[in-house]
Amino acid sequence: MGGGGTILGGRPSWEAEDEVKAMQRQCAEAAEKDRGGWGPIADMVIQSRSGGAVERCHGIPHQGSYSNAAHSWGVAMLMWYLWPDDFPRLAAYCLSHDVPEAWVGDSPAPVGRYVPGFKNEVGKLETRINHSLGLPAEHDLDELDFAKLKACDRLEFWLWSKEQLLRGNLYAQEGLTEIERYFDEVPLPPRGQALLDALKARENLLPRQSGVIKELCE
Repeated sequence: MGGGGTILGGRPSWEAEDEVKAMQRQCAEAAEKDRGGWGPIADMVIQSRSGGAVERCHGIPHQGSYSNAAHSWGVAMLMWYLWPDDFPRLAAYCLSHDVPEAWVGDSPAPVGRYVPGFKNEVGKLETRINHSLGLPAEHDLDELDFAKLKACDRLEFWLWSKEQLLRGNLYAQEGLTEIERYFDEVPLPPRGQALLDALKARENLLPRQSGVIKELCE
């Protein structure tokens, strides 16, 4: 979901990390007492994977699958390229930020941005879901880290929309128009904007395949 700033008041990230680590310790201790040894952890693994299976952008007809798992991988890769020094701290947030959508659904971003109170209430529930699974929650992040995560989140959707257009899917233009309108309303951090400008300057976003292996092996 989109939005600027944090939902739960922007607690310092180290407090959120301590809370998650405490939950993980409790789960590990419970697992040791469980007959199967790792039963509670196995449950969390199964539950969290269901979040990755959720299909995004159900309101936009699109080609192929666009799962939360694929999106979250893209978000994590963008975090690595934009803020590599922060990646060790924020990678788990990138990978788990949409896990709760297995239960709350993938609400269209404009609903969260413009419907009063919606984002706050759903955000509270998403945080509880992530914590129950021993995962960090994006709304635990301080304002700066939250902005970095959301920048990667939105840039990944922008890239997906452009890739859909390359495949001839004109429906994706609606998503592209919406996200670029939001970039105007809530500007990206400087590094995110610099990357967006560089991507827009490219003739197209097709990856290069031919000659890559040959060049690397010469």
